[in-house]
Amino acid sequence: MARVGAYRSHWIARLRNLLPMNEGSNPPGGAPEAAGGQGSEAPPSGADTGGDGPAAADAASSGSPAGPSLADAKGSPDALDRAAGAAQPLFTPPPAGFDAKKKRAAVIQLIIALAFIVIIFGWLLPQVIDYEEIFNAIGELEAWQFVVLFIAGVIVWLPEGWLYSLLVPTLKWRQGVAAWVASTGVGTTIPAMDLVVRYGMYRSWGAPPERAMLGIFLSGIFDNIVKFSLPVISVIALIAFGVVDLPGWILVVALIAGLIVAGTLVVVIGVSRSVRFAEWLGRTGESFANWLLRLLKREPMQGTADRIVGVRDAAISTVSSVWGRAFLASAMGKLWTYVILMIALRFAEIPPDVISATQAFVVWTLVLLVQSIPLTPGGVGFVEAAYIAMFSAIAGPEYATQIGVAVALYRAAQWALPIPVGWMVVGWWRIEIKRGKLPDPFRGQAVKTQLS
Repeated sequence: MARVGAYRSHWIARLRNLLPMNEGSNPPGGAPEAAGGQGSEAPPSGADTGGDGPAAADAASSGSPAGPSLADAKGSPDALDRAAGAAQPLFTPPPAGFDAKKKRAAVIQLIIALAFIVIIFGWLLPQVIDYEEIFNAIGELEAWQFVVLFIAGVIVWLPEGWLYSLLVPTLKWRQGVAAWVASTGVGTTIPAMDLVVRYGMYRSWGAPPERAMLGIFLSGIFDNIVKFSLPVISVIALIAFGVVDLPGWILVVALIAGLIVAGTLVVVIGVSRSVRFAEWLGRTGESFANWLLRLLKREPMQGTADRIVGVRDAAISTVSSVWGRAFLASAMGKLWTYVILMIALRFAEIPPDVISATQAFVVWTLVLLVQSIPLTPGGVGFVEAAYIAMFSAIAGPEYATQIGVAVALYRAAQWALPIPVGWMVVGWWRIEIKRGKLPDPFRGQAVKTQLS
């Protein structure tokens, strides 16, 4: 019991030091902030903390039903203790704001993105499509078609939020949905702010710092495995059904995506099955990174092997019982956007004999990879250009207007819809914090000023 108590106190101290809360911020229920408060003491076992603040993590380690914490990890306590004693924490939380250097980088990134958008929408696409014809065609759609697209666009939020809630055990499904919509809406308009929003919401709703960052990390792993698997699956399916005259570049893209998936799975499976492999991966990665850092005259990394082992133990604890549902949730979220694309194509009066469901699926899987390229928020500009180019190559230039209508409808439901809703969710979240119903997870005022 003394050893358990020592580990419990050790983790509470780490959580406090990792991201202190604003002084005086208490979780709902009036209980003092334990995970991030300054100078507060952990509530006694069974104390009513309301279950929504970071104090719930402390209560979890003492046996109360407030929710799990990293102290519940099924991995080796020695490995967790080594990770805790490393030079850096398991995860580094996203910064609460930007320093001058990062602000300049963000401004430059935004200028570059705007330049790409202007070039694509102002010069490239007008050579292929007529905006006036597209707007006129959209205006001829009936009201029920817009309603169907709106509902279809909202449905995709449900599996995406389910994935978030599965990987952060303290989150409810509705909170996962809110976090997905908010981070997607904000990240689509302000570069690099999606992780800050997700992390802040997770912390406000009771997730300890490292549990919040672990959930963000794991959702990225599941999403990328699914995303890069889809082009491989589509090409294999086409070959199996006898469609062998695929362009060579599609086979090359599928091969690259397959190699990425295979490499990711080798690392994930190897780390999860062997502590030695995890330590070797940490040491090897640290040596290579430090070689690069020396060339750049930067400070070297330390303790990477211990951090990876600590992440491994915590990740196994989280995904051991939910990995199947997590893959299902991620796949459902991705595949439903394909359903939205098919609805848009048919509403634009493009018949199946012009662009079939199979052809649309192949194009969709390829553009899904284009959307991952972080040149513009949500791939705006590049995604539209890729869809119009590939669909035009299939259907011919005589369907240019219908293709433009389909892409506009699809992107409105899939990309644009979360933006206003996401900002409204962020506004509601900040109001709840100001009213004292949720603790403020950030030090200082940088993010509060940007998001208020």
